[in-house]
Amino acid sequence: MIDLVSVRKHASYLIERAKKKKMGPSPEKAKKMLADNSAQGHALTDNQKKFFRALAHGWKPTGKKKKAA
Repeated sequence: MIDLVSVRKHASYLIERAKKKKMGPSPEKAKKMLADNSAQGHALTDNQKKFFRALAHGWKPTGKKKKAA
């Protein structure tokens, strides 16, 4: 028989771990990508440049989208 309490605890642990998981490259990697102007062998788009510039300057993405006002 499956113990549902332990399954729920493990599921909540996995959800919390996923929320804390880091998104995007490190600031050092973002700076290198901006200097190379490429990611995985392809040129960066304007949006990617903006994103990597923000990462390089210490911005940390939260993974949440802003609500429309």
